[in-house]
Amino acid sequence: MNTKTTTAALLVLGMAGAASADHISNLADLIANNGSVMVGDKLFSNFTYAYTGDMPDASGVNVIEYIDPDGNFGIQFQGAFIDLAGGNASDALITFDVTVLDPNFLISDAHLAGNPAVVGGNGGNSFGSVTETFLTGNISDSAVIFATEDNAVLADWVFFDQPVTTLSVQKDIILFADDDAVATTLSFVNQSFSQVPEPGSLALIALGGIAMLRRRR
Repeated sequence: MNTKTTTAALLVLGMAGAASADHISNLADLIANNGSVMVGDKLFSNFTYAYTGDMPDASGVNVIEYIDPDGNFGIQFQGAFIDLAGGNASDALITFDVTVLDPNFLISDAHLAGNPAVVGGNGGNSFGSVTETFLTGNISDSAVIFATEDNAVLADWVFFDQPVTTLSVQKDIILFADDDAVATTLSFVNQSFSQVPEPGSLALIALGGIAMLRRRR
């Protein structure tokens, strides 16, 4: 391994994000065994993975149970996602399904955060991005985070017009290090989901509130 490769790998490992983790699964194991991860009332399943360039294979990616600061349940993908200077961009595509198991709730919005970074860039075109596409029926929504040599947006979210019980998620990680940079890196992506009461439950809550007001009167 050359000096640039060693330096870049250490930088990626040093930027791993903190998460509320009670359990860690390996992505390769989940794919091989058709495994799933349950976090709170959310079930994550049907994982797939494909990659090009300098990205890690599935055995180099961990899937970690995650709870965001607002208490929303989700998962974190952690690994040495990287593109070294020279050559074409590197790409990793992760797909999975998320299902809310509580019949009284629907998924209303999704939250995306991560740490793409350009290492050592100076006036070039290096960049890193994570594009999250959410599919349900004929509805498609997306969230994006990115970093260039001059700017970064490290968190995004999307609100679904029609809350759902299940989402198919496609997470596309693209990293490109121009010749002027050492590497473009990403060591974690956090994904969490908010929920709202399904309409029937909401109606019952409203009726209960009306009944309480009548009793007070």
